[in-house]
Amino acid sequence: MLLRLLIAAAVATLASTESCPAGFDLMGGGRCIQALDFEIPGKLSTLLLDRVAKCEALNGHLPIVKSAQDNTDYINIVAGFDELKGKNVMLVLGLICNTTTARLNWEDHSAITYIQPPAPGQLNVDLTYDCVKRTDRVVSRITPKDWFVVPDTTSYPYTFLCETDPIEANLDAHCGEYEEMTVSTDFNNPCIKIYADKLVCLQAQERCHKEDFGSLATIHNDQENLYIWRTAIASNVTAGGVHIGAYLPDGETTSWKWIDGDVPITGSVYNHFESFPPPGVTTGMACSVMIVDASGKAFWETEDCDTQLAPSVCRRSRFPPPTFLCPTTPPPAGIPFFPPGFPNSNITCEYNLRVEAGMLVELEVMNLEANKGADFLVVYEGVDGNPLKNLTGSTPVPPDNIITTVSKNTMRVSWEPHGAVNVRGFRLQYRPVPP
Repeated sequence: MLLRLLIAAAVATLASTESCPAGFDLMGGGRCIQALDFEIPGKLSTLLLDRVAKCEALNGHLPIVKSAQDNTDYINIVAGFDELKGKNVMLVLGLICNTTTARLNWEDHSAITYIQPPAPGQLNVDLTYDCVKRTDRVVSRITPKDWFVVPDTTSYPYTFLCETDPIEANLDAHCGEYEEMTVSTDFNNPCIKIYADKLVCLQAQERCHKEDFGSLATIHNDQENLYIWRTAIASNVTAGGVHIGAYLPDGETTSWKWIDGDVPITGSVYNHFESFPPPGVTTGMACSVMIVDASGKAFWETEDCDTQLAPSVCRRSRFPPPTFLCPTTPPPAGIPFFPPGFPNSNITCEYNLRVEAGMLVELEVMNLEANKGADFLVVYEGVDGNPLKNLTGSTPVPPDNIITTVSKNTMRVSWEPHGAVNVRGFRLQYRPVPP
């Protein structure tokens, strides 16, 4: 049973570095920020469009605030500038007038979905005015911590910050302390790591999953098999073999599978047992090792999952560089997605998932790593319906890791970290299912 739970939780991870373009500094929330002006006196009727154009020339935008976490990030960023300490800062927000709708939009053309709550005793700021007829603009006042509408003809000292995306890291670095398997037929070359200390198979799989968001290695062809054998030899693993991810479920005699997704190993699926199907064990399920010796044959053999000690080889996938902003469009169905900033997943984000009309949304929590009682993954029926599940801590045990809407073809997923210290957040995937 434990092995089955570990199999269901086997996922990929990412190791990356964060960097910003020249002239920008990496600041709170993983944001790349350049201060255009700490305090520039003038009127927004002349300053705003000039600074928007200047920031766009740097491939950036003025502050866009879509959540309370975004708002807090910018307040903390401003507080971090020595040049602004003790000042009554008026931070100009990236809200511009959409002349077609006569309403304010963010610079990325998205609608206003969040407004800073008012200070005690104050009224909510109204941003629904006709911005063609009324050319007022919006600033964030840092000291009272509110948003304020100012006439664009009134002169104040304003603060302008420009934000841009981090530089995409070199994909070759994404294996971190793992090694890239350059001979793989996968579109993204996977990463492998040999652990020389000896554990039983169950413990080895648990470590691959818990420490690395991976699994014991799957092997798809002779090239991958020999690559792992050479890596094990180079790691001085020569006595016996290394645990790999082929296993025989309890109660079966010939139906071998791969541990990262229960893919059957049949006559048409690659295996390197000396004979297939190989002999199992007399009781319980069977696991497997690759023989590592000087012969170079690298055959696989069966082993007892609970008792045989051996080194192990873990495998995980490489991923594109992380982003540090919530996506403006939902991730596509059927493709795993991570929170922004992963593996440092401390950015609040919401995802509105949608499938075709007449279908339900089925969400699979492939992995969850959150501080219990502090970081939450909340799943809602529809865009504005009731919560279906509020998750915290570790990956739910199957089938509790599958969440399906009751009647809607939409689902809202809210990642609500409160620090997310030393945790990596989630890996999710959704798909349409019939009612």
